[in-house]
Amino acid sequence: MNTANVVQVHLGDSVPAFIYEQLRQMRLFNPSVPAFLILNSRAQFDRNLLDSLGVTVVRKEAIRKCENHRNFIVRKSCDPRYWKIFWRSSSERFFLIESFLKACGLRSVVHLENDVLLYVGIDKLLPILVSSYGHLALTMDGDRRCIPGFVYIHDEKSLSCMNEFVTRIPVWHRYNDMQSLGAFMREMGPAACDSLPVVPDCYRQLFGLMNQLGEKGESGYFDRRYRDFGGVFDAAALGQYLGGVDSGFAKDTRGFVNETAVYDPRNFKLTWRLVDNLWVPCGEIGTERFSVFNLHIHSKNLAPFMSDQAGEPPCIS
Repeated sequence: MNTANVVQVHLGDSVPAFIYEQLRQMRLFNPSVPAFLILNSRAQFDRNLLDSLGVTVVRKEAIRKCENHRNFIVRKSCDPRYWKIFWRSSSERFFLIESFLKACGLRSVVHLENDVLLYVGIDKLLPILVSSYGHLALTMDGDRRCIPGFVYIHDEKSLSCMNEFVTRIPVWHRYNDMQSLGAFMREMGPAACDSLPVVPDCYRQLFGLMNQLGEKGESGYFDRRYRDFGGVFDAAALGQYLGGVDSGFAKDTRGFVNETAVYDPRNFKLTWRLVDNLWVPCGEIGTERFSVFNLHIHSKNLAPFMSDQAGEPPCIS
């Protein structure tokens, strides 16, 4: 029987407080799923807290680099523009994960970005992920842009295919990780990478798919397999709307609508309900009600959206 694994990456020199909150939230719904956090050797962290959460720390420097990872480093060394543009865009995490999976042979992996709150047991999603996605599954907020906040990775070979593609992208394209993964989705197709649903299948008929820049969503990315899951994954739009953006300023940015997303969170009725004494977000559009499996809290202010708090988490009406 397949079991899920969670793998996360943080390359800074200390672990911010919000990551501990995010991992604790993951554990509320996934008490026994193996979880790994890749850190560099300089990173300071609260060992007792991570031990209490059952999170295994893996030092980046202890992971033997796979071929794609080595090629990435070589290209960085040979072309400073590649380092400056590509490395800064956080793409190295996927090479690290590939190296890690190759070293330990893990399969059925969920990678979460460190500001993504999970509201579901991954093992509940796993049968659909395994049967419907042979390689990779990602969330798209437009025809050309991926938001890799929740990523399903079938195995090391699945990720190797993507990383090999990414290393071939010319630096002058100035892609960031969202664009490069979107290009992989488009060019390689569902046999290599497919999309997770970000809207219910009624959304397209009721509102159409167009962002605030006038760009249409013409692909099938956005509601694919919605009926199989009975819910949606947040590609940052819902979390940015509820919690605001990571602006670096004190001003309140709640109610932010991402101008690049081809769906509008204002068309969702977002509510909370208690399930086994834990708050979970739900969506409603017309007569359609559905689960929201995660929220990408871009503001990094995760505390108001934790599931085990006494009062109901905030919504914007």
